[in-house]
Amino acid sequence: MDSEMAGPSGIRAMTRREIFDLMSAQNRLDINEKLEFVENHFATLEPYSDEQIKEIKHKFSYVKSEIKRHWIAAKQRPDLLGKNNQTWLKGVFELPKVQTNPGRPKKLFEEASGRTKRRKTEELRLSDR
Repeated sequence: MDSEMAGPSGIRAMTRREIFDLMSAQNRLDINEKLEFVENHFATLEPYSDEQIKEIKHKFSYVKSEIKRHWIAAKQRPDLLGKNNQTWLKGVFELPKVQTNPGRPKKLFEEASGRTKRRKTEELRLSDR
């Protein structure tokens, strides 16, 4: 998966060729098992929330059905699928990227210095007077 395209837009994109190659590399006989492996692989690429995993699986279900259709049309031969569907395999499947907050990580209040605690509680202290 070295050729994954990832940009600042928060999207990770993979071509159908990359998906098909990942699927083909699995030592599983059944295409459903191979596609299930790919689907589970996508869910573990980043620390996705349950909602994001559900969305990924929903989006990938369409791609799975397309791959199965092309697989059957190619008589379950990878070389034939690649030869007859070169344009289709160039298509892209997009996955969300987990956004990280730039900058310094926040500390818990208990772990903060006295000065930081005073700054954070200043408004509350002034309103009590």
